[in-house]
Amino acid sequence: MTELIVRNEPAIRMGFFVGIFLAVALVELVAPRRGLTVSKKTRWFGNIGIVAINTFLLRILFPAGAVGISIWVGRQGWGIFNLAEWPFWLEIVLTVIILDFVIYMQHVMFHAVPALWRLHMMHHADLDIDLTTGTRFHPIEIIISIGIKAGAIIILGAPPVGVIIFEIILNGTAMFNHGNFFIPLGVDRVLRLLVDFQMGHEPDKLLQRIMARIVPGPEVNRGSDTCLVSLISWRAEGMSDARWKRLCVSHETQMFIIKHMIESGA
Repeated sequence: MTELIVRNEPAIRMGFFVGIFLAVALVELVAPRRGLTVSKKTRWFGNIGIVAINTFLLRILFPAGAVGISIWVGRQGWGIFNLAEWPFWLEIVLTVIILDFVIYMQHVMFHAVPALWRLHMMHHADLDIDLTTGTRFHPIEIIISIGIKAGAIIILGAPPVGVIIFEIILNGTAMFNHGNFFIPLGVDRVLRLLVDFQMGHEPDKLLQRIMARIVPGPEVNRGSDTCLVSLISWRAEGMSDARWKRLCVSHETQMFIIKHMIESGA
């Protein structure tokens, strides 16, 4: 079974990717959570184009991919899992959990380190949010990510099946998490038992971090063809001065993008 899964890894991953993409896209179409401000055709062309570029670069620089690295490590007998006999199911479970933690820490790092944040801003600069936002990353960030992932796989001696499962979950949840679709309150209450949406110290007191407001011109004694756009950010408790400054700069950039869109009629 393992050989069959590994041999058909590209088809399996592509099948899950396309299936999840179409499922989330359909729900977005039937029950959108918010109206989009930019043409979906234009955004999707750009975001999916970025995916194509990243895939092309990875095939050139890392033709074997994360799964190929895992296979090679297994043949070399490297990694923690190859130092002793582990139950196969436990290796898979630990691989998924540990790789997920590594990628989470990578995400934290891309927010905390100024040079990396400049790369990661490409993800946050999307003019709307939907499932394609979860696939929109700077090529250099993708290359750094595969390097970090490869290091974790080598240290663990992660089995190929575990890596395949992790990659499927990672891509699927990225599209789901960014999906622009409405979740009924009843379903939301169940999901909250499984997913932590908490933004504050108490689950029933969510802290608002960012608020955007657009006021028609006549309401502020301006012309009917104008509007007032404001973006308010709350500084989280314990946030360092450096991180707060980076946050302000990124939101200032977003405001200039919005201003340009309004003035150009985009």
